[in-house]
Amino acid sequence: MVEAITFQTVFQFLQTISIMVGISYYILNIQNNQRNQELALEARKIHLTREAIGKTASRDFLNDLTKVLYQQWENYDDFIEKYGPYSNPDAYAAVIHVCEEYHIMGLDMRHGIIDADYVYERGFEVNLSMWNKVKPIVYGIREASPLGLQYSSLWDGFDYLALEMERIHHERNPHEAT
Repeated sequence: MVEAITFQTVFQFLQTISIMVGISYYILNIQNNQRNQELALEARKIHLTREAIGKTASRDFLNDLTKVLYQQWENYDDFIEKYGPYSNPDAYAAVIHVCEEYHIMGLDMRHGIIDADYVYERGFEVNLSMWNKVKPIVYGIREASPLGLQYSSLWDGFDYLALEMERIHHERNPHEAT
């Protein structure tokens, strides 16, 4: 009888250990899957960041960026007179293209899809210079509401991008002005 009780006790002990091993394996497997998902998301974020920055290095974008940088205007009305959609559609399209690409980059940044620090390291000066160049035009379009359309948040992603670049610059260079 002692042998039967001992055998049952050992058998129950082995069952308990095998259940504990199974639970431990399951927990480790879940943790490993979570880590793999985090790594996949990080890799996706890096890919999307490089893709967004790559768009700003395309020939078409750089051509339009150069066109906008060489445009000269005093205010919104002067811009519309010289480079508006009716007076100079090609120059106007260049402004729209540049602002739209930076706007999308800013929206992606706001939503955590792309990495702000990486964008900063790739050339925050160009982003800020371009925002400072077109800011009067953006605000002019927002206020003028051409064709009766409301543009109160037009290119606010671009605005966000510029603010993030300034914030990161001040964090990294606290004693330097932008």
